[in-house]
Amino acid sequence: MFLVAEMLNLYEGVFWIDTDAAVIQPKHFKDFFEDKHFFFSPNPPPLRLNKHFDFLAAPLCAGIWAVKNTPEGHSIMKAWCSSFDPSNWAFENGKWICSGTYAGRMYEQGSFELNLFRVQDFKALVKQYDYEIFNYVPRRDNQLLDSECPKNIFSVHYWSGQRTQIKSHWKGPIFFS
Repeated sequence: MFLVAEMLNLYEGVFWIDTDAAVIQPKHFKDFFEDKHFFFSPNPPPLRLNKHFDFLAAPLCAGIWAVKNTPEGHSIMKAWCSSFDPSNWAFENGKWICSGTYAGRMYEQGSFELNLFRVQDFKALVKQYDYEIFNYVPRRDNQLLDSECPKNIFSVHYWSGQRTQIKSHWKGPIFFS
């Protein structure tokens, strides 16, 4: 998110997407913002409801989200970036070193929830979509039948338990078979 905050001055907006996610429906980036300055989806229920992933129960999935280059967008990014405890992580020998899982509960999702999402003034600036819009999780059998695949999904997010499916989903027409 520090990179996004830095790049935001150069563009109309910045859309963050992790390398384990894929955009599958062409739609103009602007269409998601409506009259807001930041948009996101929560993690899918398999993650939010798993006690081993309690740090992912926050309303934001840090793998897919976007912010507009507006004063409000900059304010969101400044508040979010300033909420991290720098003692939990450091850049050493060319790589990031974290003290614990994802640099602690207050990194990314947790920080977003506790420092931004619960603030009433902040809620007016953001658009939260259903998880399946940006974090749709494919079925384990690698089939997404039209009747099962929601029509409004924008991207598929292959969280850790689903990453093995990426290669098979993107070989030919199997993804929408």
